[in-house]
Amino acid sequence: MSKNTILLFYGLFSDDQSYDWAPYGLLYLAAKLKEKNFNPIIIHEYTNRNYEEIIAKYAKDTLAFGVSAMTNYQIISGIKAIKLFKKYNSNAQVVWGGAHATADPKSILQSEYADYAIIGPGINNFIDLVQNISENKIEIDIPYIYDKQHLHLITENVPRVSVKDSIYDLTNFPEFPFDLIEYDKLLTENRVLNYTGSFGCPNNCHFCSWGGFHLWNGLSTNRVIEDITYLVKKYNLRSLWFSDATLCYKRDFLLEIAEGILKNNLNIYWRGNASFLDLKNLSYDDFALLERSGFDRFFVGVENTSQNILKAMNKRIDPDLCTEIFDTLKDFKIEIMTSMIFENPSENIEDIEINRKYIDKWMKINPNYRFQSCFFIPYPGTKMTKFVESLGYRSPVTLEEYGLSPYFQVATRSKIEKADWHSEEFSQIYKDKFNKLFPDFNNYSAPNWNWRDNA
Repeated sequence: MSKNTILLFYGLFSDDQSYDWAPYGLLYLAAKLKEKNFNPIIIHEYTNRNYEEIIAKYAKDTLAFGVSAMTNYQIISGIKAIKLFKKYNSNAQVVWGGAHATADPKSILQSEYADYAIIGPGINNFIDLVQNISENKIEIDIPYIYDKQHLHLITENVPRVSVKDSIYDLTNFPEFPFDLIEYDKLLTENRVLNYTGSFGCPNNCHFCSWGGFHLWNGLSTNRVIEDITYLVKKYNLRSLWFSDATLCYKRDFLLEIAEGILKNNLNIYWRGNASFLDLKNLSYDDFALLERSGFDRFFVGVENTSQNILKAMNKRIDPDLCTEIFDTLKDFKIEIMTSMIFENPSENIEDIEINRKYIDKWMKINPNYRFQSCFFIPYPGTKMTKFVESLGYRSPVTLEEYGLSPYFQVATRSKIEKADWHSEEFSQIYKDKFNKLFPDFNNYSAPNWNWRDNA
């Protein structure tokens, strides 16, 4: 009997991680794999800390071991899993995908832990790859999939996927094998889970490894309503977070979900990510519909309000437009949280002050405004990273260096650390100013689930 099991691994973000979402990227892959008669098994390390028994059970029948990892500790998690898997099966192909494979496939293929790296969206390409492997094809020529023999073809201009090839059709997408994820282990006391009904972000931010090619595409709204109705009823959910990169890119997509939630009497609070460019296309009546349906928070990546930093980030944000939307939303029980990025390479003290002024203004306009403070991270392959390299920052080279670098330890990265692109003198001045302007910088970012019940 030919091997048809595909192990898909999604690791921890830190060794002391206390919460995680369901990995929908792997669930989409698993749905397509089952459609092609493969046997996908998802190893979600957060819910399976002792996953060796899963590997031991399926290793001998495994055709390929897939690892999805962002540029952070998840790389170390992936390496540990691969080492363990190789103890049971040293012949199966190891394939890396996700954010780090897209941003820096060389670091993956130059390691001893990979046979292939997938650049960009992998739903279709990964299926093609495992079908080729199952047919024992030696020469595999699939767009945006590289092996060690073709490392020399990866140049700075290659990793970015073309617009045409970033689109995959989600029409009539196969059913999700929800049973592959232990949702019950992800539930908190607030009874909240996540769901992803679309992929893609049309923006091209210069700090983002995914920027510039990942176009938006979504499932049908009927399908989305069927899925979330199943999750709400099976797990008695009180809340649901749409983990789509941007839930509001298509106005009809968002509003039809709201109408479906009302029609099916789901009685949940739900929230999602957005951009102010999309929110400006929603009317007062649209916001009223969202409020009635239980929508309770937009999370928006403003990142900065200084024109100096916005230009460096290539962010198409107008702070005054943000102000207008904050003013409109003050009439509704809908929170709006913005992420703000500090310690940027071209930032000066005046930029911090500009951000504090806008935040104070927005908090006065809208009592439901909250913000999250983040700090610039030099993700591989981005224009802002190339800039900080010119200022003296040394990017990691190996997989292990990326996984262990303090810049990519998301759980511990904080304002306390000095950025390599700033001088000692400026760093101290910056730190003192930031502490003065944002003494409570972490107090506004708590999830605050079911906040309407306590309002």
